Amino acid sequence: GIAVSALCAIAVALIFSRTQWRVVAPFLFAAVLVLLASRFGAMVSVVGSLLASLIFAELLFPPLHSLRVENGTERATLAWMILLSVSASYLLFPSRTDGHDL
Repeated sequence: GIAVSALCAIAVALIFSRTQWRVVAPFLFAAVLVLLASRFGAMVSVVGSLLASLIFAELLFPPLHSLRVENGTERATLAWMILLSVSASYLLFPSRTDGHDL
């Protein structure tokens, strides 16, 4: 699940990097993370959102190939992506247990 989210983040970053809709990409990706959480569990959303924010900082937002994001709005968008995907994943798909303690 984590590998799928990382590959999807790379694809989204490459697709949106040449458009004026760069700021929308993390919000769309938050929906992808919630969908992945429905299949693989909420932890995929946590790790996937952190990896995606690193990937988006590197490949999507200027300066490219740097973890630094100059624009405050773009930095806030990455933070909102993490918050939305993690909270929605835990609210919609709580951790799966079979009722037995380890």
